[in-house]
Amino acid sequence: MSRPSIRFLAAAGLGFALPLAVVGACATPREEVAPATRPATAVTATRAQELVAHGALLLDVRTQEEYGEGHLVGAQHLSLQSLQAGERPAIPADQPVIVYCRTGRRSAQAAQVLREAGFQHVHDLGAMENGVGAFGASPAVGQ
Repeated sequence: MSRPSIRFLAAAGLGFALPLAVVGACATPREEVAPATRPATAVTATRAQELVAHGALLLDVRTQEEYGEGHLVGAQHLSLQSLQAGERPAIPADQPVIVYCRTGRRSAQAAQVLREAGFQHVHDLGAMENGVGAFGASPAVGQ
């Protein structure tokens, strides 16, 4: 092979290698997702029951009126509106919390608020009906 051919191949190889090196140098490493931005863990009723048996807080995030009409046995109440206004459950940030509401929409929002507030183990049961079989429902006040 002649010297000009070798130079051409070397230049051609360099032509491919140089852009790859530049692209590689500009690539950023995969960023870790901060705990506060990770979504809450969806949880089954059975798993929620196990977590509560080991100290997790079961939290109803519906309105006070809805809570008064019946809730899961053992649940404490703190509405989504209260959470959004800055109120927090009086528990350590590393204690697991399980949230639920009527349909699952408010519980997802509440879970995000709690994650952003620093709660590390937030689980979303979703709709109250998902937990009735495992926890039972407290009858409406006055019944």
